[in-house]
Amino acid sequence: MSLISSADIVLATDAHRIAGLACFQLKKYADATQHWEVVVQTKSNERWSDWFNLCTSSTMNRGFARGKEAFETMVEISKKAGKASDMWQTFENLIYYYMQALIDNGQYDAALEQLEKLADFYKKIPVTDRTYVVAASGSFPPSLEDILEASKPIFEHMGKEKSVAWLKDFAIKLDDQGKSLVENTITSI
Repeated sequence: MSLISSADIVLATDAHRIAGLACFQLKKYADATQHWEVVVQTKSNERWSDWFNLCTSSTMNRGFARGKEAFETMVEISKKAGKASDMWQTFENLIYYYMQALIDNGQYDAALEQLEKLADFYKKIPVTDRTYVVAASGSFPPSLEDILEASKPIFEHMGKEKSVAWLKDFAIKLDDQGKSLVENTITSI
């Protein structure tokens, strides 16, 4: 690991990025978190993707407070940058992935906060069809079907009565296709 300890800060930072990604893929979340912590501490780090990688690594390592802090920092950096050329993910995808990490670690209340953000996105668009959503947004946000499927552990944690109420309230703002997806979710929980 001589590149990680290189005197060349750019080279060492890139080595930490690669090691952080590799450790995450190997499910070595503590190691991944350590690498991403080094990356984000480099002078004036303004790469949203570094902060997002710290967010997911920390969350999967059960460092929930640090994960949330890193997510919020990522959002602030992204807002400052506007439509940055390196913003290859939509905010909705990043919220979805963060929600998934929280679900994977049994943090259902925190995951519900992220689900609420995704619900707000779908409430604002007139058509929930995947093709329309992609065309209208100019990106590839997670489909409503994928969001509802991934959210089932949240609903199970909430209990049937609260889940059904939440889903019915959500469905009010959706088109017929969205309402049908919500009804399917209600019958499956």
